[in-house]
Amino acid sequence: LTRNWSLYPNGDGCVTISSPEIKNKYPAAICLALGFFLSIVISVMFCLVKKMVDEYQQNSGQ
Repeated sequence: LTRNWSLYPNGDGCVTISSPEIKNKYPAAICLALGFFLSIVISVMFCLVKKMVDEYQQNSGQ
């Protein structure tokens, strides 16, 4: 799935972001941003699961 995106409106009148240029210029920044975002998502998921497990254990214990 490779599209040549550009910052200019295409035939449909939509404005899209130029993906290849960004990838070529800032691969490290994209990796850092993705890693940071993924770490936040994983930590939030972990907290939610831990909270659910704790509540389940309390309910089953009583």
